[in-house]
Amino acid sequence: MFIKTVSTSLLLSTIVFFSSCSSDLFNQTPKCSESSVVDTLKSLLDSESRKVTIDVDMIRQTALDEDNGMRTCQINVDFVYSLDAKNVLLSSFQKAMTGSLESVSKNNKIIYTVVLGETGKKYIVSLKDN
Repeated sequence: MFIKTVSTSLLLSTIVFFSSCSSDLFNQTPKCSESSVVDTLKSLLDSESRKVTIDVDMIRQTALDEDNGMRTCQINVDFVYSLDAKNVLLSSFQKAMTGSLESVSKNNKIIYTVVLGETGKKYIVSLKDN
């Protein structure tokens, strides 16, 4: 009887411990719309000939993996491309020298994940293929 009670108590305390760990990961992982996450996302999407516009109010979390705290996020972004008269992408140097046209691509669906690294001190933002 004593062994059965101890093993039941041990099992319950183990379940509570692991559930509190996963909930802690969930609470530590930055939210999809946190400014540091958005800045990282913008730096991933921007290039010399393409600039991105992100509306933070339109970011949404589409999934949450409570076991590892990973958030899956989605947003629609607008891209502004710098083009020459022949619709060729220009570098920033070429834009300064020649002047350029701009082309806008609206409502591009971007899916990304945010998860803590192993140490729990830094996070990883990854773009997903649509």
